[in-house]
Amino acid sequence: MDGLETLAVEVDGPVARVTFSRPKRLNAFNEAMSGELVTVVDRLRDDPDVRVVVLRGEGGNFMGGADIGMLQEWAALERDGLRDRLLAGFSPSLLEQLPQPVIAAVDGFALGMGCEVSLGCDLRIATSRAQFGLPEITLGVIPGAGGSQRLPRLIGRTRAARAVLTAARISAEQALDWGLANLVVEPEELDGAVDELVEELLQLSPLALRRAKACLVASDDRSLYPGIEFELENFVDAVGTEDAAEGTAAFLEKRRPQFKGS
Repeated sequence: MDGLETLAVEVDGPVARVTFSRPKRLNAFNEAMSGELVTVVDRLRDDPDVRVVVLRGEGGNFMGGADIGMLQEWAALERDGLRDRLLAGFSPSLLEQLPQPVIAAVDGFALGMGCEVSLGCDLRIATSRAQFGLPEITLGVIPGAGGSQRLPRLIGRTRAARAVLTAARISAEQALDWGLANLVVEPEELDGAVDELVEELLQLSPLALRRAKACLVASDDRSLYPGIEFELENFVDAVGTEDAAEGTAAFLEKRRPQFKGS
């Protein structure tokens, strides 16, 4: 995608790789990045050929947080004006609303908005030097993009309370142990590990993946039985697809299925 200043986007067949590209500022989130992310996510949502999305950062860090200058500008706005601006900008919720699975490839800092962006992804691969954290409390503010809501769901309220209330950072080892990261690798192994996961996802039915992701996201805001009902409806829809027929046939014939997304 052309015309972007804070992002680099590469769409290679079924895989879209979005790179935060402000390395001299630790890829800090700013107004320009917010607008560009909204545009990119909208395009990816409507692209039926993209089956997996990967987010990563340039220069050895995922995202070091929000740009301090932007926070100062926000402080000068009227309350309602700031709220409207935030609602119109990028939110990690947009990643959850993407139909495609989203992978966060986390190296170095994933702090503040960087941590919140990673929490909006479906899968997280971190390097051994990765650090997650929500340091907003040290600036006299609080997380504003879902950090205080998503982190407890992933690692439990007690652990999340320390991160939110004291700005304690979460190491890669802790992230793996607590269920925040799916896998931890050495920095030089990150690209290969991400490629392996992408290839694993590409072998599966795109329709089933989209339904499965929708059910996982629904589990965050539905109680048990409504969630089970939502899963049931998606299961019923999935059973009659050509991909389901192909998957069953391939299992019986002891071969790899050739899913077509129909």
